Amino acid sequence: MKPSARFPKGRVFRYPDKRFEEWRDAAAEDLLIARRSVPLPITVPVHLKAVYLPQDNRTRDLAGMLDALGHLFEYCNVLEDDALIVELSWSLAGPHVPDAACLRLEFYQWPIKGHAYAE
Repeated sequence: MKPSARFPKGRVFRYPDKRFEEWRDAAAEDLLIARRSVPLPITVPVHLKAVYLPQDNRTRDLAGMLDALGHLFEYCNVLEDDALIVELSWSLAGPHVPDAACLRLEFYQWPIKGHAYAE
């Protein structure tokens, strides 16, 4: 399959490349193992809290990582739609640590009780 195909009026539809599919499949296994007895998919707006611990010294694109996570959540049927992530907390957990868990994710129903915007 070609990596992209042209549509009328200049629209481009991109298929996932092989490297992304390999990452998605490996990450999906980890994500599905880590799921608790939460009714899925999540169908309400959520606050996503992500703590990222890099495993190397490469510079990564935050927007690209968030986009990949949104696609992963839909692929694994964790979120009905990644547009349900309406608020985000993203933090870097420090310098790289080889062979450590690299991402911790928590979902909270939005708005979070106790916050000024929730009252």
